Amino acid sequence: KNAIFRALVCGEPKPKVHWQSTKGNLSNSSKYQISSFPGSKEHVLQINKLTGEDSDLYRCTAVNVYGEATCSTRLLVIEVGFRKNRKRHKEPQEDLRKELKDYRYLLKKRAPPPKKKVDMEQVWQLLMTADRKDYERICLKYGIVDYRGMLRKLKEMQKEREDKMAQYLNAVSNLRHIRVSKEGVATFDLELDLKYAGSKIYLYKDGEMVPYGFDNQTKHCLRRLGKRYQFQIRDLQPEDAGIYQVKVEDAEIFSTELD
Repeated sequence: KNAIFRALVCGEPKPKVHWQSTKGNLSNSSKYQISSFPGSKEHVLQINKLTGEDSDLYRCTAVNVYGEATCSTRLLVIEVGFRKNRKRHKEPQEDLRKELKDYRYLLKKRAPPPKKKVDMEQVWQLLMTADRKDYERICLKYGIVDYRGMLRKLKEMQKEREDKMAQYLNAVSNLRHIRVSKEGVATFDLELDLKYAGSKIYLYKDGEMVPYGFDNQTKHCLRRLGKRYQFQIRDLQPEDAGIYQVKVEDAEIFSTELD
């Protein structure tokens, strides 16, 4: 006989799912068949030709950028006849009554990453290109309490910024801050009218330069269509959070934040 476990998994972005047991891995494809269907939330583990040695705790784990969820169940195979005399592996002594009560995964929040030291210069650059409706939220987050003083400083910085940008750009427009798709890809984009086609464009995260590519195989990717430049960040992890900045040569152009 065979045993079949089914888990319904959903989440945004779509979680990665894997199965495991207490006694070891499930890599033997003739013994263990793991499957899912495109567009379906159902993930299946089938164990073929059951024996007493298959008695174990089996877990289905789903992981995405926001956390990890696990459901567990115990399989108990009772053999009859001569098979019951075979030596069995020692079974884990675990209290499974709660886990067997309902075949649902329970959220286990990951420990938050260590708090990073904030570079206030990056915060001011973030405010320079933030939507006005976000000023209060950013000030509260980074401890800026003098709201009027903040507005005065931004006005002073604006003139210097425009003079610097004018060396390399005719115009910058249509700034779109970071958003995350259901596939777990963060994107932000802007339109640049460069004075010189050969001007170099740099990407920074929290003040450090980030290398990027031009295809979907890279963690950080730049897509260009005419004057529109779109940056993508793939396979999001908690450590990807931070302030991202686009520079043309040495001129700060656009800053946005991934929370």
